[in-house]
Amino acid sequence: MSMHFNSFNKWLFVNTSHPWRVAITVLLVALSILIAAYHNTLFIMLDVWNTHTYAHCYLIVPISAYLIWDKRSSLVGITPVSETLPIIFIALLGMGWLVGYNTDVNALQEYAMVTMIPVLVWVILGRKLVLEIIFPLCFLLFCVPFGDFMLPSMIEFTADFTVGMIRLSGMPVYREGNYFSIPSGDWSVVEACAGLRYLMASITLGTLYAYINYRSAKLRILFVILSGIVPIFLNGIRAYLIVMIAHFSGMKLGVGEDHFIYGWLFFGLGMALLFWFGSTWRENTETDIRPVGHKLNFVKWNHHRMVLYSIYALMVSGIWPLKAAYIESYPKTNLTELFVILPEPKPPWKYTESITKWKPMYYGSDVEKQVYFTDGSNTVGVFFEYYNSEAHGRELISSSNKLITEKHPIWKLLEEVPIIINIDGYSINILQGILKSKDQTIVVWRFNWVSGIFTSSNIQAKLLKARDLLIGKPNNPQAAIIIVIDPKDDLAKSKETLQNFVNVMMPSIHKSLQLSAANRNQ
Repeated sequence: MSMHFNSFNKWLFVNTSHPWRVAITVLLVALSILIAAYHNTLFIMLDVWNTHTYAHCYLIVPISAYLIWDKRSSLVGITPVSETLPIIFIALLGMGWLVGYNTDVNALQEYAMVTMIPVLVWVILGRKLVLEIIFPLCFLLFCVPFGDFMLPSMIEFTADFTVGMIRLSGMPVYREGNYFSIPSGDWSVVEACAGLRYLMASITLGTLYAYINYRSAKLRILFVILSGIVPIFLNGIRAYLIVMIAHFSGMKLGVGEDHFIYGWLFFGLGMALLFWFGSTWRENTETDIRPVGHKLNFVKWNHHRMVLYSIYALMVSGIWPLKAAYIESYPKTNLTELFVILPEPKPPWKYTESITKWKPMYYGSDVEKQVYFTDGSNTVGVFFEYYNSEAHGRELISSSNKLITEKHPIWKLLEEVPIIINIDGYSINILQGILKSKDQTIVVWRFNWVSGIFTSSNIQAKLLKARDLLIGKPNNPQAAIIIVIDPKDDLAKSKETLQNFVNVMMPSIHKSLQLSAANRNQ
């Protein structure tokens, strides 16, 4: 090992004619310029890394760097040969980044930026070298915080599992949505209890473990799958045990900071058992290492070409941040309340007074409005959140926009499910939720209006935004959330009331949105 290191050190730092000295210098400079060009995306990633769920992302780059360093003995025997083909992929990734940037799809722009790194390495060092370190380079993709879309399903599974285990224990339990009560106290399954942090950490560690300990692709894939399944059930068991600890301790344990300590201890134990189980499949991962004295092929070595190709790659990658800056410079329409036109009532509906103190938790909207209607026997409220110019932290489609915040002191979200309603012969997908406080129960219908289309699909809304970008309307202001509520404690009657309301009022609502958008375009 020391002989290998000394030889590598000599080639890299002493012999200036050796291609590796130039190659590493060019590579480091090019990567620095690339990261600087996309620094806004990097900062967005770092903000998410600072949360508990994705704190493990700070380890990805050091691990990847170490894995590459560990293969130095085989790498020094390969001559870097620059290529132009991957520059095409950089252009495609840059285009994807621009779409993600202008549609505020963080995952798309982050994956595009991170994927540019191995592709840039390919441009400068060539495919043979990239294939030698393909796993460490692909491992960088774990830098991207991804998985928030799974939170609702994981919360529901954890609640189902925990309540099911409590019932199997013979203890009485009353459940409303993700809230449940046992004789000793009340509990709720929130985002922190869903186990997403354990799942992401487990998949990352499991992938690394599989790479180090297995040679067979089947075993590696199988272990990664287990790393994704096991923590989901471990989290359910963890939640159940914490409830039991709190119950049998008279609510003295498991309800404070020790709640998280127990969780990580149990997760660590579970992962240790998973790795022990995986060790029973362990294969011989030793491979033949190319001798240090292997004679390099200097025929293809051309440092001028390497520098030139890296400049081409950086120019192509730099087009897209410049394009984004140009789009950001477009004049913005100043939106004021005078531009917003509320829907006109249609018989039998007419304006009435407020029926609730509840309001949705949408952030960054330019204008919010609420209006109430009555037909004499039923009362319906309509909430509008208008978005004129979206930016990071101020977008319509965002995980931070919710009906209520977690652990709300007054309201509980018992459920929210997708349903289909019919309006004038057309089917519209919406989300139906049930909110409850001590004094009131509210049935909520909500859906987005983006580029003249009603939808509850976040993906469709983002695609519509991307379409506007591609056809030359990057700042199309037609974006709003419409929330219709009925304060009844009877879901069937509320659905009937809301369906009757939208049958009559939807044309008026649609017209008000179009007129408001037209005013904003002036």
